[in-house]
Amino acid sequence: GLHYGIKLIRRGLWHQAKDTFTRVLSQYKELSVYDAEKYAEGSYELIQLKYNLATALFKLGDNEEAKDFFEDVVYGLEPYVQKDPEGYNDIYIKAIGNLALVYRNIGIMKNDHKIIRDAEQLLVRSVEIADNMLLTKRAVYEPLYASSCQILANFYMNFSMFDESAEYYAKAIDAYINVIKFKEANCNVEFAQTC
Repeated sequence: GLHYGIKLIRRGLWHQAKDTFTRVLSQYKELSVYDAEKYAEGSYELIQLKYNLATALFKLGDNEEAKDFFEDVVYGLEPYVQKDPEGYNDIYIKAIGNLALVYRNIGIMKNDHKIIRDAEQLLVRSVEIADNMLLTKRAVYEPLYASSCQILANFYMNFSMFDESAEYYAKAIDAYINVIKFKEANCNVEFAQTC
């Protein structure tokens, strides 16, 4: 179910993906009877499932429910990140960034500046974590760092914070240039959009 749902997400079939992940999540307690370790509460499999369900909910505009699942993922991954940072930081950074975008949407809808500031702090944190990971494994984290900078730059642009936006667009462009130079990923489209 998890792999089928991920295929649906890649095709942009958000409703079907949400239904698939919701069904698998409801079966998790049954699955834990057969393989307690793999399907335990807090297992990495369950965290991946929640991340993908949250992504589908976010794409469907269900910010409140997506927020709950993204928060579960971020807090659920923190112990894994401590033990094995290179194994889990990818999904952790993406979950923090997506949670921030959910906060932004909720903050705008409710006209709540505190939630919007929380969103900004989460985005800054995602950039910092990706930047730190560049020191250990550049090839893997350069595209993620570039993407995190671009998301933060877009966030600032939405609020007409042009100096901050320009700073992070410049960082994103530098990172995308490195990615393209070292052929670590195919991100020419993202690079062009950032420019």
